[in-house]
Amino acid sequence: MALKLDLVKAYDLLDWNYIRACFIKFGSNANWCDRIMNSISTASFSILLNGNPKGFFAPSRGIRQGDPLSPYLFIICIEPFIRHLNKLTESTRTQVGLLSSPHGYRISNLVFADDCLIFAKATPAASRKVLDVLAAFAKAFGLRINFHKSTIYFSLKVQSHVKNNISTVLQIQHRTTIGKYLVSPSGDQRDEQVLQEFLFGQGWSPVAWKEVCMPKDLGGVGVRMANHFNLAALAKLGWKCITDHSNWWVKVVSQKYLRYEMFFSIQKESNHSVAWKSILDARQVLCKGLRWVVGNGGSIPFWTSHWVLSFPPP
Repeated sequence: MALKLDLVKAYDLLDWNYIRACFIKFGSNANWCDRIMNSISTASFSILLNGNPKGFFAPSRGIRQGDPLSPYLFIICIEPFIRHLNKLTESTRTQVGLLSSPHGYRISNLVFADDCLIFAKATPAASRKVLDVLAAFAKAFGLRINFHKSTIYFSLKVQSHVKNNISTVLQIQHRTTIGKYLVSPSGDQRDEQVLQEFLFGQGWSPVAWKEVCMPKDLGGVGVRMANHFNLAALAKLGWKCITDHSNWWVKVVSQKYLRYEMFFSIQKESNHSVAWKSILDARQVLCKGLRWVVGNGGSIPFWTSHWVLSFPPP
């Protein structure tokens, strides 16, 4: 099951003592902690009455919305929560975490800013483990979880009575979909249509779209073509797969797809995810300018890799 949490005013309720404790735990010295806390605690607010600010008052908790430092502070403060969940995945008895592949890593959570997904086996025991972690975290962090807006997503094989039992334990409603995020469901053509309507309005465009997407020094506006940008982003993920083996995402996909084959030799299969198939399609971009630098030759496929430079030299 996947548990999507809704945090109540995540930035506004963050406890200041907890922020200092996190920095100390992660090895920051007293001088640095004082500087961070000084930037947080010196804020003041006023109330608008009929459009005019009246009075000032100082907060006793929370971090400021819009402050460029606030997202980093929040990430640091939520790190102990993430580590606690990851610790639970070390033992299969806790039933916390989702196995990414038969021989892959067990993933307990995905966190982006204040959006949090927790993965666990659909059992009452795992649900109670998650509840214990959430209760301890909320007490230390100073946050509250809105259980009415939080949701649970179950796989298709989970029976109805199990879903109802777990929903009762967690006091969270279950749904058939996990929800939508800020992504475009319509593809590259729809993205470009939205951009054209923004620049020229609906109807006839006075300038060809290819000319708009040309660099500014060539007379264009410098707008990126959506399909080119998407292809470049996918190729960058492919580049990570072959160069950054310490990256956590690379480790997960390597255990799932590259356990027995190399990135440039693996073929697309019907059971591969749409995202992975798209990354494999973007290999054509990498191959246009990629060449191996021969060391001991131990990791270079002799017949399939580009390791010989063009001859004669250009």
